[in-house]
Amino acid sequence: MEYHPRAIEIKRLLKDLEKIISKLFKEDPTVSTLEAMISQAKLLIINSRDDDILCGKKPNIERSSPIEVVTVVGENVKLVCEATSTLEVEYVWIKNGQALESTNNTILELKNVTPESEGAYKCQVSSRR
Repeated sequence: MEYHPRAIEIKRLLKDLEKIISKLFKEDPTVSTLEAMISQAKLLIINSRDDDILCGKKPNIERSSPIEVVTVVGENVKLVCEATSTLEVEYVWIKNGQALESTNNTILELKNVTPESEGAYKCQVSSRR
């Protein structure tokens, strides 16, 4: 995305905005000059907005496990969560409201489940920048 034509254009617009702001502090502009500079700065800010390029699109979950999974003690369970985004996707698996460590995968595998394995699991996805 960094070399996308729109990203390059946004970088150029932001450099122009930086020049305007720098002039505001270096010069002693008249009120009319100041108004013109602010108007120009606003236009640059509006033209540089592009959430898809700057932040990526919100990830879209393409595939996930059923809402309820029932198993027997000692069995293995695989929970699946697959998402797509314009940027790299980061996964966090959560059990009973607490993030599970080292779970940045599309699959959460619970091996040899025990009564302590019981809980509400969910997958949280976000775009990594």
